Amino acid sequence: SNMFFVKSCIKKERDSFEVPLDLFTRTKADYTLRSKVFSEAIRKQTGWEVNGTYRMEGIFLPDLSIVEFNLSKGKRLYVSNLD
Repeated sequence: SNMFFVKSCIKKERDSFEVPLDLFTRTKADYTLRSKVFSEAIRKQTGWEVNGTYRMEGIFLPDLSIVEFNLSKGKRLYVSNLD
């Protein structure tokens, strides 16, 4: 399967990025990922379009303090025509 996991960490770690403090405690949360390096890695793995905007729904697993995303279920919202 094409799964991706986000785990909370207390300090800045290699390949980590800052998220809102309450992201892991809210029952429903939105987060816009703005890391170009990370976004490019996801795009290459999934085959998503370079100028596309996608949405993924995550499932919070409180026992592990992680959010699980199924990348094969990403929904394309739109593609910009910026070239």
